[in-house]
Amino acid sequence: MEESHKPPERIAPDGQLLSEKHALHLQKCRYRCSSCRENFCLDCKTMPYHTGKTCEEHKESLAKVRCKYCNTVLPWRGSSQEAVCTSEDCIRRKNKACGKRLTCGHNCDGIAREKRCLPCLTCNDKGAEFCNLCWIEDLRAAPCVQLRCGHIFHWHCISKRLELRWTSSKISFTFAKCALCSAMVEHPSFDSTMNKIIKLKTRVEEAALERLKYEGLSKGDQATDLQLANSRYQFYLCHRCQRPYFGGIADCLAQEGGEENQFKREDLICGSCSASKLGNGRKTCKQHGDQYVEYKCRFCCSIATFFCFGSTHFCESCHKGWTEGSNQRPQSLVKPCTCSEKHAKNCSTAAGEHCFGCSLCRIKSHESKPLR
Repeated sequence: MEESHKPPERIAPDGQLLSEKHALHLQKCRYRCSSCRENFCLDCKTMPYHTGKTCEEHKESLAKVRCKYCNTVLPWRGSSQEAVCTSEDCIRRKNKACGKRLTCGHNCDGIAREKRCLPCLTCNDKGAEFCNLCWIEDLRAAPCVQLRCGHIFHWHCISKRLELRWTSSKISFTFAKCALCSAMVEHPSFDSTMNKIIKLKTRVEEAALERLKYEGLSKGDQATDLQLANSRYQFYLCHRCQRPYFGGIADCLAQEGGEENQFKREDLICGSCSASKLGNGRKTCKQHGDQYVEYKCRFCCSIATFFCFGSTHFCESCHKGWTEGSNQRPQSLVKPCTCSEKHAKNCSTAAGEHCFGCSLCRIKSHESKPLR
């Protein structure tokens, strides 16, 4: 065992600020076993050492009943693993919790109506670890689920993450993956939500693979093609028809201005829906339908990904410039033509609006190089 003989430090090893009384107690009674390296109290033999409390205070605190989730002291004495305070949040968590007694004697920290209970978070000491999604509360502070990959998170943290989906303008499925290993979220309680997400993911991948094929970039191997398509193309979700639509090539968008931070989901409108909204009728390709109808950005030759104010098409870069102050001088966004397409002149007025039609037909006919 090791004992410290230095003057009492007012800051504990865990960063907790101590009173002089508690600092002296820590100096006198906190020991560390040289074999297992665990610290303990020499007087009361508590392990780990009760930082910030004397032995008497620690004993008294153990006699108090605390809320299972927020640790608030409750106005009664005794012991109860399932004691919960009257806050709405804690009651909601209790109603979601499993509460079954495990064979080890501890209560299950999983969710209700699971066919198989969560491994005991008390016996394996994982309950004291922070949830790797919220990083605010430990795992015992709310009902948890173990994903198929084996990692454990708060149920409500995963639920909220799936509800919010991607946070940028471009579609990304990182939110539907385990935060620790990137495996797709798999748990019976999320099956309904994940089925919708997988369906959207499949539609995006099918559209990306089809575009890759039309551009002559397919390698003939599904896995290789999918990896290339996912890294090459950016897709957005139309706010009106809820279908994914192509919005440009990733490398080009990065060079033009990077990630779009200020955006409204209602401004993300596909070419077909924006044509209908403009009163131009619903643009439809006889071969490919209306899914690949695209507009140019009003200010440049890039594919439009935003449709704002019911009248204006923006690409990612120009929309970023507009939100950062160029709306005061729209002409500064106008760029010279850099493509071989025949289209309305790039300008800051409605005269710059132009529908490119079906992108797959343009690529197939070789009338122009793939638009970026």
